[in-house]
Amino acid sequence: MSRDALVIGINKYPFLKDPLGKCKHLTTPATDAEVIAQQLEANENFRVKRFPASIINGKLQVDPNPDNPFKTEELEKAILDLFLPETERPPETALLFFAGHGLRKQLRQNLTQGFLAASDSSPRKNQWGFSLELLWNILLQSQVKQQIIWLDCCFAGELLNFKDTELRRQSPGCDRSLIAASRDYEVAYEQLDGKHGILAGAILAGLNPDLVPKGKWITNRMLAVSVEQNLQKYYDSVNIPQTPLISDRGEVIRLVQREARPASESETYSPKMKHTLMFDLLLQVDFQEQTRIVREVMRSHRTAAFLVHNQPECGLEFLLAKLLRTKASLKKISPIVFDVGYRSIERLWIQLGRKFDVPSNSASEILEKVCDRWQTQDVVFIFNQVDCLEAEVLSTWLENFWEPLVTIGRENPPQQSTHLFMFLVDRGGKVHQSNINGAEPSPAVTDPRIPLHLPTINSFSQNIIEEWIVEVLMQRSDIEIELEEFTSEILFEKSYEGIPQYVFEEICSFFSIDCEKVFAQCTKI
Repeated sequence: MSRDALVIGINKYPFLKDPLGKCKHLTTPATDAEVIAQQLEANENFRVKRFPASIINGKLQVDPNPDNPFKTEELEKAILDLFLPETERPPETALLFFAGHGLRKQLRQNLTQGFLAASDSSPRKNQWGFSLELLWNILLQSQVKQQIIWLDCCFAGELLNFKDTELRRQSPGCDRSLIAASRDYEVAYEQLDGKHGILAGAILAGLNPDLVPKGKWITNRMLAVSVEQNLQKYYDSVNIPQTPLISDRGEVIRLVQREARPASESETYSPKMKHTLMFDLLLQVDFQEQTRIVREVMRSHRTAAFLVHNQPECGLEFLLAKLLRTKASLKKISPIVFDVGYRSIERLWIQLGRKFDVPSNSASEILEKVCDRWQTQDVVFIFNQVDCLEAEVLSTWLENFWEPLVTIGRENPPQQSTHLFMFLVDRGGKVHQSNINGAEPSPAVTDPRIPLHLPTINSFSQNIIEEWIVEVLMQRSDIEIELEEFTSEILFEKSYEGIPQYVFEEICSFFSIDCEKVFAQCTKI
């Protein structure tokens, strides 16, 4: 199977000038491209072409200072040769990595066009570079079955503005993975230490073969999760506003493989490690939509409230565990959890005061304690059984407790990138169906005082279970599965058509693992 990669890293831009007339050269793209090329070449994962390339230290490498500028026509030809080669046998898999300047041309008020800038790009001369629209059209025509695009440049999100339905219609059976460093209106940055572009650094971290057992593959889906997590972690530490756009369509695409383990080696796990491993695997089954919403809100707000509603036995504890992994620092704290039951407002304040060692039920003292903690660490409240509260009591509680915290956060936000979250657990659906002030997830919702209603947790479809099994098979060489005995059909049937709690129990049972010890790692609510 032919697997080709084209890595491009352009440092020199003699015709792009800043307002003072200084050339807008870059320092990291060539280095990023070369390191990624070496990662892709390891273990013969890909056959790699480099541009611009020169012999450096006896090896062909991406050249940071080429004698001749890398022109737009050369960039275009290289991309055409990758995705539309003049041969009847195109590669099975084709990967394009571009690091350099991205340009955005304003055609009309609401109409823009994106470009990958070559060294001869000069907007003053109306020479913008290689059009992302042209790249999209090339993908439409390409016979390559697995297409991978990584763009580490400003405005890279322009590539994802085109209608994906058109690409699926004209390219049936095509598996495709696209990662853009930023949204169509955002610039892309390099790391503050100047070692890599922010996206390139995240990709390199995600391609680390040590992340998987020997002999196993890092896939496009694993990389997508890793890139999102690494960029979120970087944003939390330095507050650089850069949001990657990721699109994965079709089947899983294998990227890089870790060197196979010698037959003499074997991995063994202690019982505790087995329970932890199984817990981590179960968290991957689904809850994708709820996780996506929480991540998006987290990027925009330091405070947020969510209403979580689930059907019986639908894995609420696992959902909360997954949501509490949307930010690395959340793993280090213990959420503040208690049942509100049928308590009055006074009893709620007393119970909360005990959590913060406030002997009285003074609301002002409790709020002050919460804000003091929030200054140095993330704070997460989980209020269980809010459906037991009368609607009037719950509304008053939110007005007296949550709204003041949001106001304080706006007026005096913590100096560190800490978050304040509240999860309202509605087990019976009473709150979800009531007239309590709340909002459906939407980009238009910007008021953190209003709890967002997360999508209801329902049963897993057989397709979701099948995708999970495939991911486990590809990620873990240390897990042996008899495919005839462990199928999505069997799991779906035994779990009463995908009820999450029973799916988890059946998986644990198949691997002879005590499900109670696995479930014990969830936050108790």
